[in-house]
Amino acid sequence: MRKNKKTSNLLTFCRKIAQIEEKMSNFAANFIYKVKFMDNLGVGFELMIVGMSTVFLILLIVIWGGKLLIKVVNKIAPEEVVSPKKVTTSGSAIDGGTMAILQQVVSQITGGKGHISSAKKI
Repeated sequence: MRKNKKTSNLLTFCRKIAQIEEKMSNFAANFIYKVKFMDNLGVGFELMIVGMSTVFLILLIVIWGGKLLIKVVNKIAPEEVVSPKKVTTSGSAIDGGTMAILQQVVSQITGGKGHISSAKKI
């Protein structure tokens, strides 16, 4: 009888150890999964930082290149000076009837507050 009791105690002890080993293996599997997930997350952040830095540097190069191009073009080909066209005074004055109509329209739209001082044909 004594052997049976020792054997049953030993079996109970072995079962408890097996349960503990199973829990530890589950914990280890979860831990390994989390480590892999964090590893993947780290790779993702690394790719994001490298990509954003590359885009930033390329945009800086484009901006500096554009500024340099503007300076070079302004030195090589300065802006041409366009002489203003002479305005002819003949025919540019508006006759009295048209001026009276314009004054009436402006005073009606503005409620008598607006006035026309001069008008020219374009």
